[in-house]
Amino acid sequence: MEKDLTISNLEFIPVSRPESGLLGFLSFKYAGFSFQGVGVHSVLNPNPQNDAKIKLVFPAKRVGARHLFYFRPLTPELETELRKATEQKLEELNFFKP
Repeated sequence: MEKDLTISNLEFIPVSRPESGLLGFLSFKYAGFSFQGVGVHSVLNPNPQNDAKIKLVFPAKRVGARHLFYFRPLTPELETELRKATEQKLEELNFFKP
């Protein structure tokens, strides 16, 4: 059986009072698995080479000076795909108002 390697069921839950750039949390399905708790932050100083409006922060546990991630995209391309899908979802929700 072949896995569906597309991002689906993308849901964004905004925080009631955005502070420190946190806009809300993201949940989605990928390859038959459900992922929740991805933080969505606004980009304060956008990079001219990168058109990113948001930054994704994946859940992790801090052990001493190390961060142990519960999950992370395996490739930078997958992380970019997820970020762009999230930006598209936020635009559909009129989240980026001028």
